[in-house]
This record gives sequence, C-alpha cells and structure tokens, in this order.
Amino acid sequence: MSAAIVLEDNAAAGVDVRRKHMPEHLAFLQRNAATIQAAGPLAEADGQGAGGLWLVEAKDPSAVDALVGRSVLADRLAQVGANLDLESGFR
Repeated sequence: MSAAIVLEDNAAAGVDVRRKHMPEHLAFLQRNAATIQAAGPLAEADGQGAGGLWLVEAKDPSAVDALVGRSVLADRLAQVGANLDLESGFR
C-alpha cells in the first residue's frame, strides 16, 4: 500500500531541535529508504521549517505507524512539546 505522511511540527519547538537532530534524521531516512520512497521538508512562507512529507510503501497502516514511531526527529520534536500531527492517506 502507498501512503503519504504529513508530519507537522510546532514552531514553538524552535529551530535548534531540527538542526541538532538533522544528521540523525537523515541517517534514519537513508536506513529506511526501501520504505520511505521520497521525503522532503515543509516550510512556512518565511522559510521556517514546518514539518515534512514522506511517500511510503508499507504493508499496512500499522507498519506506517511503527515507522513514524521510530523517527528520531519526530520523537525529539514531541519531547520538547511540539504539536506533532500525523496524517496518513492510504490507497
């Protein structure tokens, strides 16, 4: 199944969280490249980070949930009080 994952973070978390964990996040994306077929950042009109978009090929919705749960950056943003929303579109 294909899924589009929108990860939306809260600007109140600060850009330092994103910068600090970006190398680990990019390594995560590379390790999971067979499942995360495309990924990219989302930005506000002013250029500030707003989250990310992943195109995923997974067995089922629970596999997608598990993948997102292993995301280092998503976890760190959640730890600092970010409003991390996950929206999945499956087909």
